[in-house]
Amino acid sequence: MAVWALGINHTTAPLDLRGRFAFAIDQIAPTLQALRQSFSHHPEAAIISTCNRTEIYCAGEAHQPDHTLDWLAHCGGVSPAVLRSHIYTLEDSQAARHAFRVASGLDSMVLGEPQILGQMKDAVRAAEDAGALGTTLNQMFQRSFAVAKEVRTSTEIGAHSISMAAAAVRLAGQLFEDLGSVRVDLPTTLGVVGPCRCSLIIMQRSRISCVSALSSMARGRRAWQRTCGPTSKHLVRH
Repeated sequence: MAVWALGINHTTAPLDLRGRFAFAIDQIAPTLQALRQSFSHHPEAAIISTCNRTEIYCAGEAHQPDHTLDWLAHCGGVSPAVLRSHIYTLEDSQAARHAFRVASGLDSMVLGEPQILGQMKDAVRAAEDAGALGTTLNQMFQRSFAVAKEVRTSTEIGAHSISMAAAAVRLAGQLFEDLGSVRVDLPTTLGVVGPCRCSLIIMQRSRISCVSALSSMARGRRAWQRTCGPTSKHLVRH
């Protein structure tokens, strides 16, 4: 069985471009269905979409990264040529190795950050619920989770791990005396479940008692509401 993966992350694509390929967790099932139906033979598939990355993993009779890239470009409303200059493509053992690194936090913006493992498990569960996950990808991801656990128990990477949310709060605490009076501006990419969760964690960690404004561009606002649903109305206090 051929395995291939492609994606964009914080090292390969700017924030605005990454935002075009952000998928909320409730969008995963229909998106996977559309992706698989675009192939003549429906491959196994999973999508990981977090604060800093969107990755597609597939397994089928033959490698088809070009078709996957074209489909993703169309999904994000950009030309394949533009996306190709920012994307990475991996096959077979290299795709598995990359999944191991992502699950272990070795490919994160904050080295060893612990949230990515939970986000990957959510993505795999969503793919399984959508009927898009087969034996090949399931075994690869389960092995990824086992590797991540081994890395954290046999090395010091988890001893001082810090999430993106905690890092943001720590930096904000150094820049502002009173976080409770800080204006929070949400970028357009807060339409994905990862950033949505990160924002909630930031507010909890910093004990922000009053958010004076919650603003974003129109596309980002719609994406935020689509992702957070009823939760979003509780995040604005005047």
